[in-house]
Amino acid sequence: MYTSVSGTAGDKDLPWVASGSLKASMHTVNGQLMLGVRTECAPLSGLATITGSTLTAKDIVTGASGCTDVNAGEHHLWVTDFLKRPIEMTLSQGTLTWKSGADSLSFQSE
Repeated sequence: MYTSVSGTAGDKDLPWVASGSLKASMHTVNGQLMLGVRTECAPLSGLATITGSTLTAKDIVTGASGCTDVNAGEHHLWVTDFLKRPIEMTLSQGTLTWKSGADSLSFQSE
């Protein structure tokens, strides 16, 4: 399990990501790679593939949960949109970084 430590949307820092609000994991289920990301509102999951250093998720679904905070809802939608794009992954000094276009998320192992 990885916990978020920083994030950017373009050149703008995302302080809500730095607070550890995202949890990410990958598991194999029946030979299929599954990606799971927990936001402040709900879990997201979907099938995933890794080709080289590129993570691609598909058929992303939101679990049965929710939130009443408008900002948290917007954060959830931002993460959902981020996961729909190909993500370049790097691991350096214990920090896992996902980059997609001008946006990025960084995580550290729990």
